[in-house]
Amino acid sequence: MHKSKLTTSGMLNVRRMLSGLYGHTAPLAPLHLTQSLDIDKFLALLNRRDPPRLPPQKPGDIPRMSYTPPPSTPEVLRGWIDEWLDSGKGKDGVEDPRDRRFKQTEGVALAAYEFSERGKIRLLTGSDGLAPWISTYEGEPTGALRPLLGPRNEDYAREQLVFFLLSDLRFKLAKCRKENCGTYYLLKHWNRQYKRGTLCDFCKRSRSEESAIKATAEVRDHAKTQLHDFAAKKFAKQILSTPDWHRQKALKNAISKFLSAKIERSESLRTVYKSGVTGKWVSRSENWNAIDTAAKGEK
Repeated sequence: MHKSKLTTSGMLNVRRMLSGLYGHTAPLAPLHLTQSLDIDKFLALLNRRDPPRLPPQKPGDIPRMSYTPPPSTPEVLRGWIDEWLDSGKGKDGVEDPRDRRFKQTEGVALAAYEFSERGKIRLLTGSDGLAPWISTYEGEPTGALRPLLGPRNEDYAREQLVFFLLSDLRFKLAKCRKENCGTYYLLKHWNRQYKRGTLCDFCKRSRSEESAIKATAEVRDHAKTQLHDFAAKKFAKQILSTPDWHRQKALKNAISKFLSAKIERSESLRTVYKSGVTGKWVSRSENWNAIDTAAKGEK
């Protein structure tokens, strides 16, 4: 994350601002910015992953040595945004957008203060009063190297940060907390707690599908275990007295017929084994081994 450099007096002013030492004898009405944040453009900037940028090399140039390019605009901006979003996240992983505070985001506050030092905030007269206007950069820097003139990546990122903080997006923006995702998106419900952290729609669906698959697997495993126990209890003597019982066609058919009758009378078993079971099911190694082990436990 880009670190701001402030003078001693500037740092003192920021700390006063963070500590809430400035008071007013009378409250001021809220300032309504005449400009607004382009939400789609802002999200696209945050979610953009730029490939490493290297300065162009001309024919005949000496082969370049290892080069670390300056952080891109999205990288700088994400550092500040993550600090702001994390201020509403507890150590237990519970996230509440309403708890986001400047007191826990000194880097964000310093960046906003540095932006204000540009002196590009103007007051425009309107029909019903004064309206603040912020002079903005024409666009994001695009060069691979730091420009000698004009804004740098961190300058443009700082401007985007301020517009973000001046909007209600500061509470509605979220970051997907699933590992290897990290997508930034807008919350549908920002005035509530997220006990397991925020997840984007795609990862929510993935988690629901994973939960459904896991639940289905657990139901199938439980049903299979029930059938193993039923067979072991009913046919324990035949199984224990016949080492190769799972190869005996008559016994396998008797077991499958008995289990199919059990399935027919159980709604939970019917959801897994809609057509019952056959002798082939009994002769599968995973099933006859489990039945054999269960039968030995019936002794």
